[in-house]
Amino acid sequence: VGQLAPARKCRAGMLCLSGANQSDGTGSMAGAAGQQQSGPCPAGSYCPSGASAPTACPPGTYCLEGQVAPFPCEVGTYNPLPSQTSCRTCPAGYLCQPAGLTDYTRGVVCPVGHYC
Repeated sequence: VGQLAPARKCRAGMLCLSGANQSDGTGSMAGAAGQQQSGPCPAGSYCPSGASAPTACPPGTYCLEGQVAPFPCEVGTYNPLPSQTSCRTCPAGYLCQPAGLTDYTRGVVCPVGHYC
């Protein structure tokens, strides 16, 4: 007997490939024993609900495994590259703000009379 219920979207934070029968990472494609067809979205990318392919985290953000959406780099950090799992610490002489910076030179230069 085949599938009786309509197909459901893959859970947010999970990646479901063609033939997946679960969205919790335990499903496998019929006839392909041990071949995993669903699992957590890989680190460096994010997977909204229904994802069939991971989306690379854009610069200014970072993504951990199983993430639904990218996190912006916190104040004091920046990230110039896509697909990262962390952000870089702002170098001396700069204030990396606001959050989500892709280039520390677009932040704030430490003001005269202060040090950063």
